[in-house]
Amino acid sequence: MDEGPEHGDEAVNSDSWNHEEVLLDNTSMVQNLSSSGAELNPFSPNAEANDKELESTDQSDPKTISEKELPQVDRTEPKESENVEESNAGSPKSSNRQGDGGTVQGNERMQLITKGFQQISTNSYQAETQDIKVQVGRILELALGNIRLEPKIRDIYKLMMSRDLYILAYRNIKSKPGNMTPGSDQITLDGISLKIIDRIILTMKNQSFQFKPVRREYIPKANGKMRPLGIPSPMDKLVQEAMRIILEAIYEPKFLDTSHGFRPGRSCHTALKEISKWNGTTWAIEGDIKGYFDNVDHYVLEGLLKKYIDDVRFMNLYWKLVKAGYVENHNYHASNLGVPQGGILSPLLSNIYLHELDLYMKSLIEELTDKEISKVNPKMSWYSTLIKRKEKEYKDNPDKRILKEIAQLREKRNIQPSRLKTGNSIRYCRYADDWIVGIIGNKEFAKDMKERISKFLKETLKLELSEEKTVITNLHDERAMFLGTEISTPKPAQSKMVSKKDRSGKKIKSKVNHVRVFFHAPIKRIIDKLHKEGFVQDSHGTPTALKKWIFYDHRTIIMNYNSVVKGYLNYYSFVDNYYSVVNSIVKHILLHSCALTLTRKFNLHSRATVFGKFGTNLAPKDDLSTLKTKNKVEFFLPPNGNKTGEFKINTKFWDPLNVVRWNIETQKAMFNSCLICGETGDIHMHHVKHIIKQGENLSGFTKIM
Repeated sequence: MDEGPEHGDEAVNSDSWNHEEVLLDNTSMVQNLSSSGAELNPFSPNAEANDKELESTDQSDPKTISEKELPQVDRTEPKESENVEESNAGSPKSSNRQGDGGTVQGNERMQLITKGFQQISTNSYQAETQDIKVQVGRILELALGNIRLEPKIRDIYKLMMSRDLYILAYRNIKSKPGNMTPGSDQITLDGISLKIIDRIILTMKNQSFQFKPVRREYIPKANGKMRPLGIPSPMDKLVQEAMRIILEAIYEPKFLDTSHGFRPGRSCHTALKEISKWNGTTWAIEGDIKGYFDNVDHYVLEGLLKKYIDDVRFMNLYWKLVKAGYVENHNYHASNLGVPQGGILSPLLSNIYLHELDLYMKSLIEELTDKEISKVNPKMSWYSTLIKRKEKEYKDNPDKRILKEIAQLREKRNIQPSRLKTGNSIRYCRYADDWIVGIIGNKEFAKDMKERISKFLKETLKLELSEEKTVITNLHDERAMFLGTEISTPKPAQSKMVSKKDRSGKKIKSKVNHVRVFFHAPIKRIIDKLHKEGFVQDSHGTPTALKKWIFYDHRTIIMNYNSVVKGYLNYYSFVDNYYSVVNSIVKHILLHSCALTLTRKFNLHSRATVFGKFGTNLAPKDDLSTLKTKNKVEFFLPPNGNKTGEFKINTKFWDPLNVVRWNIETQKAMFNSCLICGETGDIHMHHVKHIIKQGENLSGFTKIM
């Protein structure tokens, strides 16, 4: 590939650069930059001295930057995927985000891009955030507006020099607990200021910014194995988030409706709701890509980015990101493949990569799905005709033997399928690297689909299916697992005939519908997770006290348990065994685990004593007299366990057990004024852990905060 700043001027469109002063925040514009002899790490102890040297030297010629500052990679161009179209996926509208296959018009695209920045604010903090989002929306609109004139977007690298973009990026990542976890450079997000942001902009202007190697750790998986997790430097996360904002504005309108993971306005529930429409599905292919995040090919991904982006400097930044490597046990390792799990940009890059799978599945659906996949079973009609004759015969001659014959005929009719399958149908849904294919057809057709997908992944995306985990499931007899939910389409031995009205209002006999999709919460898996976190003492679900919460105050214990309860109830709100979730998980395990925790906390005799002292909902004593107030704290017990069938598509879901690892969210407006002295210049944002974690021995600035 063409890389290095020596190619920078080739990617610059002189006309578009005339608007740079409008696009960039003037306060962050620094002229005459140079990298000669300067320390280029904006977070190093010598960074302030470097600022002066950068500002005082001439950087009018970008070719003066050393080649060593850029990632050394093979310059061979990757092989382009065949049948790649340069045209846009469609014309996105507010009611149809995917489009219709026409050319994307600038104003339509910008309406979608800026929509995410138009949220109602109710306080000064939200108002400030809204202003920043609107400003960044305008920057993106102006920069990407030429998409309606050209198939590729040019000069997006200059967006990486906007102060507002980094402030918005900081706002997006500031409250995530990982920001206080140091990367390989042992730096956290603590103490960030506008001066640091301006240093990042300086290094972006002279293309000297370098991503640091991520620190690799391992976290346990559900199957007992370990999953590698990359922990980037929090300052690198800031740059990654800025890149994510830009790339999302470009690629989000191009993604298909079959993709649901890590996308605005989409969630696990939007994916599962789509699957609920898969009536009559016989087979499911549960897809699993072997080591997906560690096996993404950098050159294939570069080719996919170049389909819509024509900017050498931005692609150089991409190569710096993927070639940064990782540090494990104090040893550096180069990264020749993969996007590290834990990186902010990784989910979006993964969606861009697997968008090719979405397009391939779309082509298979159009090619192999038959227009008519079933017909009325003639045996059903034949049995119905015989039954009508026997009923008429019985009316003329009420003989019990005739009634017995009618009953036998009905029994035979009820075991017959209402319709006979005459064709094939394919459905597909993906959430990040998890995907599922629904098949109406025979097992041989399902096997052929699996082979086609495996071949495409291997030849086009250089990925491999996990034969162990990619299974074909008969949904009539077994349950497939997708997004933590069991899916099936069970068929009973016999189906009853019921009376219903047709469109004209006439009563007709019809078989009970047994083709709909059933969802079940995996109760056994949930209990195993609760056992792992300490809520139960064995795999049978025997409640126990959560010892790590004993030292919290009563109100905090209740609120933490409620977070777990509501997390499960919200996520499994639509399942058919919702009653089991309420009674087994909530009313049996979590309620009694909470009671046992309070028993240990207050040194009481038993659970019965706790319920007698605090009531059925375990409310703190000081709340007993104010139970009707909106600020009451009590254990949340749903009024009943009736199934709701409700998909909470606008809810942001998280692992309910994350509350075991406490975190606190900052709510201070960014870089406004110091809360201690009121100073407005050179503000540093500090992040502190919850006082419960820090203990009572606080001192200095932390004690004041």
